[in-house]
Amino acid sequence: MNKLTKEQARIVYKNKRLNALQKEEKQSIIFEKISSLIKEKHFSKIAIYYSFKDEINTMPLIDFLKAKSYKIYLPKIVEKGKIEFYLFEENTRLEKNSFGIFEPFGVIEKVKPEDIDLIIVPGLAYNNKKKRLGYGGGYYDRYLPLCTNALKVSLFYKEQFDKDDSIIFDEKDFPLDLIITN
Repeated sequence: MNKLTKEQARIVYKNKRLNALQKEEKQSIIFEKISSLIKEKHFSKIAIYYSFKDEINTMPLIDFLKAKSYKIYLPKIVEKGKIEFYLFEENTRLEKNSFGIFEPFGVIEKVKPEDIDLIIVPGLAYNNKKKRLGYGGGYYDRYLPLCTNALKVSLFYKEQFDKDDSIIFDEKDFPLDLIITN
C-alpha cells in the first residue's frame, strides 16, 4: 500500500471512524475494557478528554469515574500548542474553545503531569507500534512525555487501525502504552 502523509491519513481515518458500523455496541465493548482496567489498577488521578463530534463517546466513562469518586482532569489549551489538565467536578463550568471542544473554565485545580496515574488520549488512527495519529496540533505529543508516572491509553474502533503501516509517523509522535479497541 502507498504511504500516507499525516494530512492524507487524517482524511482517510476520519472517514473510517465516521463510517464505522455498530458504534454503540463497539463503544460498549471499549467502555467495559477501560472500566475494568481502571478498577483493576486502582488509579486515582485520571486525565481524559471530553469527546467531540464522532470520537468515541467518553461521557459514559466520565460519568462512571464521577460515580466512583475518581479525580478527573480535562484538558484546556493554555497557549498555542500547549495543554494542561484541570479538575473536573460537578460544578466545573465548561466552555467551548476555538476548536469547538469543551474545556474547563474558571479558577480550578490544575494537576501536575507527573501526578497523573492514567491519561486517556484522543486520536484518529493507531499502528502496531502504538503510535497514534492525532489532529495535527501536537498538543498531546508534547504533553505525554511529561506524564512520567501515567499509563498512556487511547480508545479506538478497530477500523482506525493502520494495519498496512501506511501512515508516515516521525520521532515527535509519542507512543502510547496501551490501545483499547473493540
